[in-house]
Amino acid sequence: MYLGQTSWVYSPSDLCIFMQSPYASWMDHYAKLCPESKRPSKDADDALNKSLQKKGYAHEESLIAVLESEGKTVCTIAETLSDKDKQSQTIEAMSRSEDVIFQAMLSMQPFQGHADFLIKVPGESRFGDYHYEVWDTKLSRQVKAKFLLQLCC
Repeated sequence: MYLGQTSWVYSPSDLCIFMQSPYASWMDHYAKLCPESKRPSKDADDALNKSLQKKGYAHEESLIAVLESEGKTVCTIAETLSDKDKQSQTIEAMSRSEDVIFQAMLSMQPFQGHADFLIKVPGESRFGDYHYEVWDTKLSRQVKAKFLLQLCC
C-alpha cells in the first residue's frame, strides 16, 4: 500500500493481509504514515522464506520455458521500472498482441498489482479479437481463498 496523489493505493496482497488480520493491516498502514526514524522494523526473511522465494522464481522460469517451447512470445516487464512505466509497458505489450506478458502491472483504483502472467486468448477487447487471462503461479498444490482473492483483484 502507498499514498498516491489523492488516495491510498492497495495491492491484492494488502487486501489478503486485512482479511487475515486487521491488526497486521493497521500496522502496515501505520508504518507508511510513521516517520522513518520511528517506523517499526520488518522481520528479516528467514531461510525458509528465502528458499521458497527461490523455488517460486524457478517455477516461474520453468513455465516461461514451457510457453516458449510452445512457440509463444514472452514479453517481460522489467521490475526496475517505475510503476507508471510498468503500466505503460504492459498496455503497449497488450497493444502489440504479445502472447504472454510476464510481471504485468495492472491498476484500477484503489487497487494496483503485478500479474505473474497475462496470457492472450481469443475474444473481444479494445485491442481487437483477443483479450488476456491472468495466470498466477503458486507452489501450493491446492487452491486457497487468498489466491482467488488476488486473482479477482
